[in-house]
Amino acid sequence: MAAAVPPAAPPPKPVTPTIAPPAPPAPPPPLAGEISDAGGSKRESVRALRWKVDGASKVLGDVEVDAAELHGLISVRGGLKARNLASDGTLDVGGPVDVAETLTTAGDASFGAAARVGAAETRGSLTVASDLTAMRSVRAQGAVSVGGNVIAPRLEFDGRLEVTGAIAVTDFVGRLKGRSRATTVQADRVTVRRGGLAARHATLEVLTIETKDADLEGVVAEYVRADRIVVGAGCQIARVDGNVLRVHPTSHVGPVSHTPAPYGLTR
Repeated sequence: MAAAVPPAAPPPKPVTPTIAPPAPPAPPPPLAGEISDAGGSKRESVRALRWKVDGASKVLGDVEVDAAELHGLISVRGGLKARNLASDGTLDVGGPVDVAETLTTAGDASFGAAARVGAAETRGSLTVASDLTAMRSVRAQGAVSVGGNVIAPRLEFDGRLEVTGAIAVTDFVGRLKGRSRATTVQADRVTVRRGGLAARHATLEVLTIETKDADLEGVVAEYVRADRIVVGAGCQIARVDGNVLRVHPTSHVGPVSHTPAPYGLTR
């Protein structure tokens, strides 16, 4: 009798190699040391506890510091991150700006991307290519130009303001000097004044204002909605929705039609 043949063993299952996920990158070391530049300097990047410049400095990459004290002509091609930054002169940053506490500028400051700050105090000109966001307030003397939205608890300016996007704040306080423009203003309180006799023709041109309390002067708007509206001197408002308490004799509320002047009167 033939011996029984044991059944063939099943083929071994293929072993799938296990690949461990890559380890997360080690956190960068804490900021330390101080970098001081005087006269003219050029650096690939700046990373230090403190950065001081007195003169002209060009940084090809990013800047990350706890505090920056800048005097003169400073150019940063990358982004800039700091806890506090003070600039006196010309500051040009190509990338995003993130200042956790206070940004203080005197002179010209230009940011090629969005800017996020705890608070901003500016004198001179401030240009932000994208959104400007503040955790506390933006106070500006001079000219402010923002290519995106402005978001802050308080926006206060004395001079000229130009915002391409929307303004969303709690308090909007403007002292007009020259021509200012914005798309929409959304706030709890909106106060706009002309900056004295030298600015008696200054205006803020805006499509819509939506607020609880509007106290306006020199405002040219398509639509204003508020619980309480005071229309001061030099306003032209096409449509209002709310309780209008007063209209200055030099202002007009309602649609305005323009009739061409008879031939000959404009020659």
